[in-house]
Amino acid sequence: MNELTIFTPINNLSAQENLDAFILHAKERIKVFGADLDFDSNSWDVTDFVDIKGSKNQENYVFSDFKSRSITDRKDVEFFKEPYLSFAKAYMRYMHGFRPTKAGSSRLITLRVVYESLSEYGSVNPIFINQDIANRACQLIVENYSAGLAYRLGSQLEMMIEYAAENRLLNNSFQWHSSIKRPNDTQRIGEEADKRRAEKLPSQAALDALPQIFRMATRDIHSIVSATTAILLSSPDRINEVLRLDIGCEVIRKNSDGTELYGLRWRGSKGAQSHIKDIVSSMVDVVKEALGKIRRETEKARVVAKWYEDNPTKMYLAPGTEHYRDQELLSTREASDILFGEYKKRSAKEFLCGTKKINGVTFVEFKALEKWVLSQLPRGFPFLDKETGLKYSEALYVSLRNQFRSTKATYTCVIDSIGTNKINSYLGGRDMSGLVSIFQAFGFTEPNGDPITVTTHQFRHYLNTLALAGGMSEIQVSKWSGRKDVKQTAAYDHRTSSEVVQQIRDAMGHPNKAYGPIAKFGQSNLIKRDEISKLVVETAHTTDIGYCLHNFVSSPCQLHRDCINCQEMVCIKGDKKAQENLRMRLEESNNLLKLTQEASENEYHGADRWLSHQLEVNERYKQLVDILENPQIPNGTVIQLSKPKTLIEQDKLKLRGKNGKK
Repeated sequence: MNELTIFTPINNLSAQENLDAFILHAKERIKVFGADLDFDSNSWDVTDFVDIKGSKNQENYVFSDFKSRSITDRKDVEFFKEPYLSFAKAYMRYMHGFRPTKAGSSRLITLRVVYESLSEYGSVNPIFINQDIANRACQLIVENYSAGLAYRLGSQLEMMIEYAAENRLLNNSFQWHSSIKRPNDTQRIGEEADKRRAEKLPSQAALDALPQIFRMATRDIHSIVSATTAILLSSPDRINEVLRLDIGCEVIRKNSDGTELYGLRWRGSKGAQSHIKDIVSSMVDVVKEALGKIRRETEKARVVAKWYEDNPTKMYLAPGTEHYRDQELLSTREASDILFGEYKKRSAKEFLCGTKKINGVTFVEFKALEKWVLSQLPRGFPFLDKETGLKYSEALYVSLRNQFRSTKATYTCVIDSIGTNKINSYLGGRDMSGLVSIFQAFGFTEPNGDPITVTTHQFRHYLNTLALAGGMSEIQVSKWSGRKDVKQTAAYDHRTSSEVVQQIRDAMGHPNKAYGPIAKFGQSNLIKRDEISKLVVETAHTTDIGYCLHNFVSSPCQLHRDCINCQEMVCIKGDKKAQENLRMRLEESNNLLKLTQEASENEYHGADRWLSHQLEVNERYKQLVDILENPQIPNGTVIQLSKPKTLIEQDKLKLRGKNGKK
């Protein structure tokens, strides 16, 4: 474990002296990213310290400037200049020790925009960061990154400035808060909502093409990718969880009524525990077939992985090449046979190992070749995921190196994992770079001829939206999706306003789907339920406690911000956010009721009228909260309170009570 020591600034030192002390502290006293970290290097390999699930790529922190962010040729990259360069390195190392994150790239982006702002100012010394520099950095973030990423970068920027100010690293300390607001991902109406929905959900063309590709793809990477999409469409799981399935992930259990339940054992992500998820019956056969396809394509790699587990100091030799183990020297043809299972003409230097010339003929030393092959084993071998104990020999998603690259020879003795980028690339993520996606390979396009592109995470959004539209509550969807925080589900709800309206319409006149007057609506009229529901529920828009059915085209709202006393307000049980807001409203109402009762007892002018109103409002909040928390009422039920009593009706009831009338 890394030894962490807190940096403590000295009050009577200048900002420059404290900055120098901070850099020295991070360089010599902090061991984050390893005691042997080359602090002076402008590129740090932190792969062993930042575990990004589902990724097989090397994780590098490159201290390059803002303008170099899109440069691919390393020789053209411009690095930070001193003293900002040392500050950036110290900050990355120190903060990862005390506030570790897998999104280190966000911290690097933040450092880059601040560097760019300082460069425009005329100095790249971080002690000169001020309000103007922070605001300019904020502007660069908004101009160059998506709304969601910009919000997160704004938080990182705020954190960096707060740390620099508190630790006396600035000439003039100041308080600053990011002005980048969190994007509204719950708005259902408008151009922005439609654009966000299109970005988060797979297109209809993709959904139509994938089942056909699943049947058409019979081998190689096309078979694996299409099978992976089938698994993702059976359960709303993250791709890194799918890529960490093992070959024994299938679980068959008996239900209480004796029926068979088929599920998959998933290894937890984002702090969640490993668990079994049952697959819906309509997808069971598809998932079984998908797993079978993946197993067949990856079986050879597991055999090789098992060999290296049992023989960690020996190179794997495919059947038919075992006799080469007794040879000291190999011809280039024999070496090629060991590596690729067939002859691939190569020059001796391409073997990247020791060679020897005898009478002008080049030979490859077996021991040198063996040493090179063993050096190619994946990081952390034999574990693909050390956190869960998953070994390469047990993993579902493993492959021989270059197994799915048509332009390169497949190594028979070197293994790799199949990462997220590989799956997304064949789903259209690298169309621009010339890699043929599974959609292109089988001739599928969007209706306008554009290439189909989809990401693995879009399937998770799609299933969450389907489940919410079908009546599942946010709590149920959160559990199904493996989330620890139910609030995160709101970002996955992409139902359109018309879909929400239709859900309310479908509930009208159905006692099993609705509660209150709306459940009885239309039952006594000689008109079809769908017709009366369209007449009554013309539209709906979101409020903080439910949905408003008022048609603002016909008239303005008569009870502005008094939704609890409006019969056009409905709630849907299972809406976690609305229920929390209602509980908060009830608590506020209880406090107001207490104050009005005290005012009435003290005979304040008009207090009796205000007390009467608060009693009615408080009672309605209580009724609604009680209904929403009633376990006998199923989630998805549409709830409407009865029409509230007017002040005149309340006065009549009081008079009747005084006169002894009922």
